[in-house]
Amino acid sequence: MVLCSGECKKTADCLPPSSCYCFGGECVSSENYDKDHPERDVFCFPIGKTHEGTWYLPEKSLLGSGGAATVHEVCNHNADCDYVMKINKLGALRGVTRERFWNEVELQKKGAQLGVSPHVIEAWDCTNPFIGIIIMPALQDTLFNVSHNLQKKRMRDKTRRSYFEEALEILEILKKNQICHGDPHFSNFMIDKAGKLKIIDFGMARVVDKETAQKCFEQYKQTVMMWAQIHFRSSSESQRRGEGRKFLSRLFRRFQKK
Repeated sequence: MVLCSGECKKTADCLPPSSCYCFGGECVSSENYDKDHPERDVFCFPIGKTHEGTWYLPEKSLLGSGGAATVHEVCNHNADCDYVMKINKLGALRGVTRERFWNEVELQKKGAQLGVSPHVIEAWDCTNPFIGIIIMPALQDTLFNVSHNLQKKRMRDKTRRSYFEEALEILEILKKNQICHGDPHFSNFMIDKAGKLKIIDFGMARVVDKETAQKCFEQYKQTVMMWAQIHFRSSSESQRRGEGRKFLSRLFRRFQKK
C-alpha cells in the first residue's frame, strides 16, 4: 500500500495516521506539505475567522457560490472592504486539485498583465480546511446583469454595444496569447469600478497551441454574437432593432478573419 496517497472519506482511511490526514477527499501528508509550503501556517485560517493582521470576512460576507467555489466580500486590516475572496474547495472528489487551483491563479495573473482580468492581490492554499483562496479587487456587476438593465433602457444602446465589442476583444487577446478560457459565459464577464469589462474564473482555463486557441476563439465568438443578437432582437422599437443589425454586421466583419 502506498502511504498517504489516494482518495478518502475520513482520516482513518489514510496511513500512517500520525502524519496523514483526509482533506477534501484526498490523503495529504502534513509533513511534506509544510516542507513545500512554509507559508501555510501564516496564511491558512478557518473560514469566517479573522486572519491575523491581513484579511477578515465581515458578517454576511457571502456574495455568491457555484460548483466548488464561494465568493465573499473581504476586508483588509484598514477595514477597507473593496475586495473579494474566492474560496475554492479542493480535493480529488471535487475535481479541483491543488495543481488546477494554482493553474487558475497563474492564468488570472497573466490575464491581469494583459489587461483583461482583475489582479490577483494574494493567493494561497491550505490543508485544514483543504481550500485554495484568491484575493482580488471587488468588481461592479456581471455582464448578464448589465445586459438585463440595458434591456430595461436604464443604459444607452451605445453602452450595450461597447460591452459586447469588449467581450470579443478580450477573447481575441486571450487567443493571441494561446489561452483557452474554458468557461466564458455571461456571468464570467464583469464590469470593474472604472467601467471596463473583465473576464474572471480561470478555473477551466489552459494554455494551448495556436490551432486550439483559434478554435476556442471561434467557438466563444459565436457565443458572444448570439448574446448580442438575442438582446438587440428583443428591442420593441424598429429603429433600435435596425441600429442593432448594423452594429452586429460591423462586429461580424471586424472579427470574421481574426
